[in-house]
Amino acid sequence: MPNLVWKMVNFLSFILEKNTESPEQLIECLKQLNIIKLLNLDSEQVHDALIDMLKQLLAHQPTSGVILEMCVTLLDHCLTKTQHLDDTLTFWVFTMRVTALDNP
Repeated sequence: MPNLVWKMVNFLSFILEKNTESPEQLIECLKQLNIIKLLNLDSEQVHDALIDMLKQLLAHQPTSGVILEMCVTLLDHCLTKTQHLDDTLTFWVFTMRVTALDNP
């Protein structure tokens, strides 16, 4: 159910944001999160929750390969299916700014 997935993603984001001692271990757990399966629910709530989660994760860990891979997966899925284009393009710009080499 999209509503439950939205709550799960928000809860996961909260845990990742609050865990300052070992964020690498939690980010490794994200490898088990099947983002494609969540995106295939075709739910705007889930899509928005995933974008919010990835924005928070990028802000805390902009060099994480796992997070960047999830961002690419989300962008590829949404741009290929032309779903949620406005939010997806905004997320793409955000991702490019956060991961830019000249970003302080």
